[in-house]
Amino acid sequence: MDHRFYREYVKDYVKHYRFMYVLMMMVFILSLVSGQMILGIIHHSKDQGMQMLIGQLENKAIITKDKHSYVDQDYSHFIKIDDKNTFPLYKIYIQIEGEDVYLVPYFKDDDLSKYIDRNNQETKTGIYMDNESYYLLNQELSDNRVNLDLYITDQNGMHQTSYTFDMNGVFRNNKKVHYVSKSQRYIYVPYSILQDIYKQSECTPRYIGYIIKTDTYDELNKLVDYYESKGYRINDSFTDREAMNSLDSYYKNMMFTFAGVILVISVLIDIVLESHLLMQRKKELVLLLISGLLKKDLQRISMIESLGSISIVVVSSTLISSIMSLILGTFDIVTLSSMTVLFIIILLIERMVLQNKFINKLNIVDELRNEVH
Repeated sequence: MDHRFYREYVKDYVKHYRFMYVLMMMVFILSLVSGQMILGIIHHSKDQGMQMLIGQLENKAIITKDKHSYVDQDYSHFIKIDDKNTFPLYKIYIQIEGEDVYLVPYFKDDDLSKYIDRNNQETKTGIYMDNESYYLLNQELSDNRVNLDLYITDQNGMHQTSYTFDMNGVFRNNKKVHYVSKSQRYIYVPYSILQDIYKQSECTPRYIGYIIKTDTYDELNKLVDYYESKGYRINDSFTDREAMNSLDSYYKNMMFTFAGVILVISVLIDIVLESHLLMQRKKELVLLLISGLLKKDLQRISMIESLGSISIVVVSSTLISSIMSLILGTFDIVTLSSMTVLFIIILLIERMVLQNKFINKLNIVDELRNEVH
């Protein structure tokens, strides 16, 4: 049958049943908009919760090829990786009264202020340390500068050198140092300085491990999973991935629950309204069958009508949701798109099943007898 007939007929009966179609579209625009907005708000809340947790931790991890992943342990495997998000981990330490105290890195964008107990000065190249190390080295300080004898380990053995550092301050006793496993004695040094010391000592460019450092937790999680799958040893105590993954799962479950409830309610409403509309059109559909149309033609007409109305719903609701999300700051294209696609698929399947079932049950003889009686 001519497709032009389908289009013209759909236009005609949509105009005839305008009230029902407008009512159905308004209901679904409201359902889809509310669903999109709720998921957007949940997604935004998840991002804020993750950022708060990350702010209390450090968005880093250590990878090695040995059986452990701390600087205060012995290594037999030295590695080299070329990745913009990885930074060589150096094994550099000093000795204070016979005890090895390791130099561990901090980066220029690290927020150390929450850990500082005493602040001597603010320099970009300054070091921080624990209270006990500071007390033992205090006699060697001169104008907040200290010269330290350093021991550097690479795959060829140990090298010795010395370096003069600016002394910035002392950390609180409860500062957790994720680089060491045995001692809580440590010295925090700018990464760029550790890098210069290692290069100047002409050590081999193979390292005990690497620090993974990314801008977001999701990026870090993907990299850690990747290196873990390649057989690397992971020290992820910086971020507490278990807590992060638990929070992520909680919000995902919440999103799935709300999305499911909204979709179920929407489908039930559509079944009621669509069934009512089909009953109103029953005589009209029977007349079309008498006029020579096949049931598959009626099903095709119904499908064209459904696609048209759902398209209007999707465009209208997505436009409204996008504007509201941008205003409220909860816009997330992936969340909105996922919700919309799922809504379309489920609604189309429900419409096809309901309409086809109704049309297949139409019987010309029965309807004519009902008219006579």
